[in-house]
Amino acid sequence: MKKTILMLSVILFFIGCSEKEPTPKAPTKDRVEIRTSSAEPTISAEFIPEHIRRSRIEVVKHY
Repeated sequence: MKKTILMLSVILFFIGCSEKEPTPKAPTKDRVEIRTSSAEPTISAEFIPEHIRRSRIEVVKHY
């Protein structure tokens, strides 16, 4: 029993220490720049419900 455990541990040790292929590294970006642009208000306008969007138009028409 002790002999088989010793043999298995030696085999596992050699498997663990054997030379393996290096894992490829993921490409990294140097810097990520976040800029505000004119497209940002149109993106936020998509989340405004339709009835609020209509009411804004009606208020503008009254003036």
